[in-house]
Amino acid sequence: MDDYDYMMYNPNWSPDGEQIAFTTDYYGSILEYADVYVVPASATNVGISTLTPIISISDFVILDSFVAWSPDGDKIAFTAGADSSGYQNIMWIDVNTREKMNIANDSLQESCLSWVWLP
Repeated sequence: MDDYDYMMYNPNWSPDGEQIAFTTDYYGSILEYADVYVVPASATNVGISTLTPIISISDFVILDSFVAWSPDGDKIAFTAGADSSGYQNIMWIDVNTREKMNIANDSLQESCLSWVWLP
């Protein structure tokens, strides 16, 4: 596998403009099976094979491809499922500590196309 085997989706700038979160999937898989990466906005010529995902499909059965930063830039919201039922949990991950937290369990059966954080 090399960097050309991956497709990248849905880049999302952090609120301070210093980082970009994006999702990938291995070429030929379906979009719901994705990893999420965070890279410095200043990075150049960085290949996927040199990065470690902040959220990996290996942690879940289904990982959706749309992510959103919290207004303070400390967390990223995403949806993921622990089984093949199609239901997904709304979750967030702390960008610094990698701590994950469920916000709502088994609440979605469809993908979230966009997120909006509310105070």
